[in-house]
Amino acid sequence: MNEMRCFSVVYLVRVATTSLLSLILGFNPSVAQSDGKPVENSNFCPVSHELVETALADALHNFWDGNPETGHISNTWSGYTSSHGALHDPRGGLWERGTLYNFIYQMDIDTPSRQLKRRLEADWAYVKSVFTVSDFSSCGAHSVLNFASDDAAMNALYFIQASHVTQDRAAIKFARSALTCALSRWEEPSTPGGLWYDDKRKTKSLYEVILVEDFIQLYEMYRNPDDLKSAKRLYEWLEGNLLRPDGLYWANIGSDGPIGKERPDDIGIAGSVSFLGGNFAIAAVHAWLYKETQDPIYKARAERTAKAIRSHYATQQNAVLINDRDAWMDGVFAPIFAKRVTALFPEISINLRDTAVSIVRNSKTLDRYYAAEWSGKDPKGHFPWQEKGSLPSQIMTTSNSISMVLSGAISCRQAP
Repeated sequence: MNEMRCFSVVYLVRVATTSLLSLILGFNPSVAQSDGKPVENSNFCPVSHELVETALADALHNFWDGNPETGHISNTWSGYTSSHGALHDPRGGLWERGTLYNFIYQMDIDTPSRQLKRRLEADWAYVKSVFTVSDFSSCGAHSVLNFASDDAAMNALYFIQASHVTQDRAAIKFARSALTCALSRWEEPSTPGGLWYDDKRKTKSLYEVILVEDFIQLYEMYRNPDDLKSAKRLYEWLEGNLLRPDGLYWANIGSDGPIGKERPDDIGIAGSVSFLGGNFAIAAVHAWLYKETQDPIYKARAERTAKAIRSHYATQQNAVLINDRDAWMDGVFAPIFAKRVTALFPEISINLRDTAVSIVRNSKTLDRYYAAEWSGKDPKGHFPWQEKGSLPSQIMTTSNSISMVLSGAISCRQAP
């Protein structure tokens, strides 16, 4: 995830160019265009529930096998289903299926639905039938699925969410296995709270915030003080080592300090020294800590991060946010950001809403995938993410983008 796994075969998907957007019940989600224009009036909410429902239907069309009760999210490897070729592991990769599971889970949290719960329950039943706890007890490049610290964190998040939905405590055993492995392998006593990104032990990363969120969600479920202690230890390391003077966070830090410190403004589509997804996630953590403790320092931090996102990831001419560093993760935590942070900093809602509408207009393909270029083609007529190998037909790319659509809808209900 952090070091993008690019692929040699690059193609440009067809992006729908017809536009028939209705403002009566929200924009018609079955039509997309490539005009790259922002929504001009954001005083009302253009992101309807129907828009999110259609995004879900599109994702399920491409990435669900079987019926809602007994089927499951399609097994994928490097984001691709078996229709693209044999999978490295026929069970698929867990963290990547987790990006779609997270979307469905967050959608169910926002608008509870028995139909959504059935799908979440069905996918967990399948995962539980093909994986074992021991599959997640080892970490590193040669492990089964915990290849790096963020892989382990996303794997754990899947299990935590599955346990919350199904009340199956077995899922927590899976989650604990991944978390214990990650901490024991990549956290050193000399730098408590700061995990190596992977076995290369060259960088520590903002992707660690996913582990913080894991422990927060565990704490919310079971109120185990050890989980809160773990969350705060990791959080304080991130705050103390990756915070930038402008309120954003560095993506990575190495032996010589932040990676890219000589070019702090290098934040653009398909390349960045920061990480939108990590900034979304840590802002959501700030807001959660404020709600939990009522300490105003956390409220100030949440507002600071949201303001920095608005300042650095969008311009006055275009409120659509930049999908900067990770086409597979930049939007994953946008729904919890919208839920926790927009009430504290309502101005960011405009960006979430405009980004959601732009994705539907500019990123949806004719075959019902969603591209990572949230504003469509760049000014030179290129699709930067697709040229780097992050394609709409990968489950993570589509799930990442539709999570931004969901965040726009949530922001409508969380802030003016």
